[in-house]
Amino acid sequence: MRKGAEALETLYKEKPGEYLRLTASVLPREFIYENVTSDLDDEQIDELLLTLRQRMIEARTAPTLLASPDADGVGNEPESRH
Repeated sequence: MRKGAEALETLYKEKPGEYLRLTASVLPREFIYENVTSDLDDEQIDELLLTLRQRMIEARTAPTLLASPDADGVGNEPESRH
């Protein structure tokens, strides 16, 4: 299994877009919260939804942690158009 880990690491470094596509392809398309929410009342479900929405907002505004430098040491961020 070592070769598989090395191949994934190489893919991550050399082709991050392909790595992301591969990673996303193995994730479930939807999450089922049936078991989690079956014991909650309506107010608790509303509170859970509000918490999840807030976490989504925070995740969207958080800096990206996956940006890796190119071979020349410069990050993969787009250039400014100023």
